[in-house]
Order: sequence, then C-alpha cells, then structure tokens
Amino acid sequence: MSIAIWFPRLFLFISQLLKLVFITPHMIVLIAGLGSNYFGKYLTFALTFYSKIGILQRTMLSIENAIISPDKIKRYLLVPKKRNDKSRWLAQAGYKLEIWHILKQDLKEQLSGIKAVATDMTPYGQLFEVKGEIIGPNGHLLRVCTIWMEERETNRTKFITMYPDHKKRTI
Repeated sequence: MSIAIWFPRLFLFISQLLKLVFITPHMIVLIAGLGSNYFGKYLTFALTFYSKIGILQRTMLSIENAIISPDKIKRYLLVPKKRNDKSRWLAQAGYKLEIWHILKQDLKEQLSGIKAVATDMTPYGQLFEVKGEIIGPNGHLLRVCTIWMEERETNRTKFITMYPDHKKRTI
C-alpha cells in the first residue's frame, strides 16, 4: 500500500486517539521513541499539527526548573546586532549589559502564573510560547513573547529567545 493511501488513515487514527484518549505530548514522545523512526516521524508531525491548531492544552512551566544561560543574555539579547537586534528594544525598558541579571530574573518571573502554549516538537524537546509583560528597571512595560523548550532528556525548561509581542490580546 502506498504512503498516499495509508498516511491519511494513520493521521485520522492518531487524531482520534488524541481526542478520545487524552494522550499528553510527553506520552506521544515516549510512543514515538518506542516505535520505528518512520512511525515516530508521523507521531511527531501529528503532535506539531495539533499544537499549531490549538487542540493541545496550555501548560504551566516550572520556574524552579527554568534555565536561562547568562551568555544568552550577555552575548545575544543585550548586545547590538545588525540583524534581529533586541538590545535597543530592551534598552527602552532600562535593560543594559551592566545589569543583565535583572533581565534574567524578570524572564524567570514572567513564567509565574502565565500558561505556556505548546508550539513545535523538536528532536530535543517540546517548544512553548509564553506571552506576557515585563517591567524594566526604569519602570517601562514591554510586551514580550518568550520561547522556552522543555528538554526531552533532562525535563528542564530552557530559555530559547524572546521578541516583542505586537499582537493585540483578546480577553
């Protein structure tokens, strides 16, 4: 049987399984790891598809397990870049290289009480998007979107990047 015939059937089966049995993303990753690489790819695809259309539930990320690399802040976010510069945007709120640790603390505090939305599944773990606000050292408020990854092997929550959240919010 060709892939064009059995893939839609497999996808329908997975979608029914996700809806009716309430399989969590972590369980699917486990199933994908147990199955063949070929089957695992389709499970990962289905999980990513469902997270994109919003069927997967929002999750609270653990602040205690959150890892933010100092280099990510000191060598990436707060240093001027030719492309995708975030340092000028962060400077509006008073963040600068000399007080990088304040940005690190504010990013961790952003996780408190805000639910994360699962976005993509990578070979390394599940990516999450967290939208919220941080108040900088000068009192200026920034609307931010941060990307975090729950690493598959360590179960730790790792900061990936951040950018301005320009979208209007609905209540």
